[in-house]
Amino acid sequence: MPELVFYIDVAAEEAAPAEEILRQIKTVSSVVAADVHMEEPERPLAGIDIASITLTLTALSGAVGATALLLDKVRDLVKSIRGLRQVLVQTPEGPKPLETVRASDLAPISND
Repeated sequence: MPELVFYIDVAAEEAAPAEEILRQIKTVSSVVAADVHMEEPERPLAGIDIASITLTLTALSGAVGATALLLDKVRDLVKSIRGLRQVLVQTPEGPKPLETVRASDLAPISND
């Protein structure tokens, strides 16, 4: 079963609602398991508290089409997160912005 890993940075005061929004991914039929883990907020030089959330999805083994569907679902979910800073997806070449990743970019991960 392939695993998809997303790294979400959000304003610290919006972290709890963001975590709840991300948990909704468990209702997608191709998701076998979803783990949402929030890190301690950090204060970068700009003085804004940022919370990092890691979303790890275990999907049904599968086709590029199923992966594309999951990417689209995550894109839809993160649109409703207030205070969103960035969303990265782990690819074989390293983390990349969600908006630039296609299912075919993750194909080597799906073959594990």
